[in-house]
Amino acid sequence: MRKTVLLNSMVSNVISEMGHTDMLTVGDCGLPIPEYVERIDLALKLGVPSFLETLDTILEELCVERIILAEEIKTASPEMEKAVLSRFGDKVKVEYVPQLVEMGLNGIEVSHPHLFGDTARQALRAAEQYGLYRSGGTDHTGAMSGSYGRNAVPATEGITEEEYLTIKERRLD
Repeated sequence: MRKTVLLNSMVSNVISEMGHTDMLTVGDCGLPIPEYVERIDLALKLGVPSFLETLDTILEELCVERIILAEEIKTASPEMEKAVLSRFGDKVKVEYVPQLVEMGLNGIEVSHPHLFGDTARQALRAAEQYGLYRSGGTDHTGAMSGSYGRNAVPATEGITEEEYLTIKERRLD
C-alpha cells in the first residue's frame, strides 16, 4: 500500500510488505518492545527525529485504515492527541484501548516467555484497570519451544481457578 518514496530502506521495506489489517506501531523511546517484535530504531539522539516527524514521514508512504491510541493520551498529552488526530481525516477510524474492551476484549496474556519487565507490568495494570482476565501463554512451540519460564511472569499472576470456571461457563452458554 505504498504511496511515495521513503529514504530509510528498512521502514520502506516494512511498509511495502504491508496489506490490509496489518499493523505498524510508531512509538517514542519510552515504548516497551517485546523481544519477538521486529524493531527499527530511528533515534539519533533523544527526540531526533521527533515522534511527529517520524509519523509524518511514514504517512507520506502508508495508507492508514485505522489508528489505536492509548486512552491515557487524552489526559497525559491532549496536545499530542490533537496533533496526531489532525494528521488523519474522518475516513480513518480512531480507537482507544478501552474501546476494545467495550467491543468485547475480555482478557490479556500476562505470562509468556517474551513478556517481562515493564511490558508485563503494563499488562497486569491493564488487566486490573479494565477488569480483564489474565491468561498465561501455554503454546510455546516453534520459536518459543523450550523457552517457557525464561523471562515469563509467574503463573500465579494468571487467572484463578474460579475465574477460569466463570470463563468456561460463559462459553457453554
